[in-house]
Amino acid sequence: MVSHDSLIGLALIHFLAVASPGPDFILVTRNSLKSSFQAGLSTALGIMVGNGILIVASASLAAYVSNQNQILFNLFRIAGGLYLGWIGWSCIRPILRGSISLNQTPEAEAASVKPIGFRAWRMGLTTSLLNAKAALYFVSVVSQFIRSDQTRLHNVLAVMLMMAITGTWFSFVAWLAGHERFRTTLTQHQSRIDAFMGLVLIGFAALILKQAFFFLR
Repeated sequence: MVSHDSLIGLALIHFLAVASPGPDFILVTRNSLKSSFQAGLSTALGIMVGNGILIVASASLAAYVSNQNQILFNLFRIAGGLYLGWIGWSCIRPILRGSISLNQTPEAEAASVKPIGFRAWRMGLTTSLLNAKAALYFVSVVSQFIRSDQTRLHNVLAVMLMMAITGTWFSFVAWLAGHERFRTTLTQHQSRIDAFMGLVLIGFAALILKQAFFFLR
């Protein structure tokens, strides 16, 4: 049986994660601005494929740990919950320090070469796979929502849902990048966006930790 509540929770967490400005976001935006919407779309598809690889790898790791030792698996979930909380705190911390900015990244600098077609797709794929924070994020999230005690249909739908959200969001970003007011508006409201995302992620982290500690009793 498919848990709709679980999938809704997964969709919200993943959307907040991919919508938060980072290397993927900056790369899609820059490729769209420097080349074309098609280049930004190719970059978005590369990121989606990279995310899919990370999700499947994370699901395999979580399934292995779950089958080997349930206590270890719950410790794994606690670590994931703590990491989600850290992501949320990372969104809020710059606001408290008064330093909000869309910083340049090595991936964004690499995009100074005009990207077209396969090159843009490869940029997206490489940036996604080599993003250590993204890998940790997927390990933490997958352990909460894609588990061996869920039906195969549920797990397949969860993977497809995460990939679809990633591809749709970054395709939308590629389209928006054609509008000059987009980046200006994003910068003006970034503190509010980050605060909202941070608080929601911290709330989810608290729920995950509560469940994990309950099973360890």
